[in-house]
Amino acid sequence: MIEIISESNSKVKRIQYSKEGFKGEAFLLFEEQEDKQQAYVTKTFVDESFRGQGIGQILVEELVKYCQDNQLNVLSVCSYVTKLMSRREEWNALLLDGSIDNACSI
Repeated sequence: MIEIISESNSKVKRIQYSKEGFKGEAFLLFEEQEDKQQAYVTKTFVDESFRGQGIGQILVEELVKYCQDNQLNVLSVCSYVTKLMSRREEWNALLLDGSIDNACSI
């Protein structure tokens, strides 16, 4: 199951992955910047023991869906998100210039 949670007193949103039997942590953080019509992605994290199972991609898919539904582009400082989105033409169209390839926790 995927949930989008708004952090209290903040514009930061958390896309959280959970599934029966999944006892780890997996999430993607972004700030919705309505004035710029963009999602500013800062971090993706999947517990090390659950990496390589496509969970990070599921989180990015949910981000893309959210951005498409809310007419937002993506500015990413998370290397995983930037690389994954740049590989798919329809996702790359949402990715803004200035998205950088920084260290990320996935």
